[in-house]
Amino acid sequence: MRAHVLEVCTRLVADHGLDGLKLDFLDDATGYADDGGDPVGPAMALLLGDLRAALCALCPRGPLVEVRQPYAGPGMSAYGNLLRATDCPADATANRIRTIDAALCAIGGAVHSDMLMWDPGASAEAAARQIQSVLHAVPQLSCRIGELSQEHREVVTFWLRQWRRLRPVLLDGQVEPGRPDELYPLVRAHAGDAQVVVAHAERPVPLDLMRHPRADLVNATAADGLVCVVRHAPVRATLTTYDARGRVTRSGPHTFAPGAVRLDIPPSGLLTVRPPD
Repeated sequence: MRAHVLEVCTRLVADHGLDGLKLDFLDDATGYADDGGDPVGPAMALLLGDLRAALCALCPRGPLVEVRQPYAGPGMSAYGNLLRATDCPADATANRIRTIDAALCAIGGAVHSDMLMWDPGASAEAAARQIQSVLHAVPQLSCRIGELSQEHREVVTFWLRQWRRLRPVLLDGQVEPGRPDELYPLVRAHAGDAQVVVAHAERPVPLDLMRHPRADLVNATAADGLVCVVRHAPVRATLTTYDARGRVTRSGPHTFAPGAVRLDIPPSGLLTVRPPD
């Protein structure tokens, strides 16, 4: 059986010039745990080891091998380099939790969201929150771009552009996902002079503008503002806010005073904080 599976998988890659494979439903093999044959765990490790060696021979640049929750974990790092959240269509909260959980147990490789989708009649803000929920991972879209409304197309264009811009911080920086018992309400990341905070709940947002003067704050809530606490205030900065569709709603200088301050940020919008010109 292992030889057959190995032959089928390698033939698919060789015949179609694929860069890799998605290995799904591996956990279903546990259904054969009591059939009296080889132990399932060692047998699966043998299969995956042989498959990876065969794929490396077929893909000189290194194969892309995706494994999915719930069987994605540290033990799979030797066999898969793409870890995907398990299915949670149109559920932004579940996608956030599952991608963060996968990232916390990943040893190298990339974490992918479950495929993003939303109601075609949803507001631009609701559509944007689907993407914002997985900014700290690699977003995968399942909506048909050609069938999106103009508003939703603007949402997708703007937020994917922001993800590409912020990717070095969100994926390669130091990530602090926050409180798991509160479903990760504030996901923070920083690298060099930049910091990114994605607020999924109305919680005070700490900003250190001395060490990280370039800040991006994503308001992934339905509120029209967030409370920020700036260390080492007063601090002068230039603020720009965008709505869910990427339209600028405000731009200008601002001085952060000591203590907490509530900043107007459109629902599902973005605030950028930059050093003054």
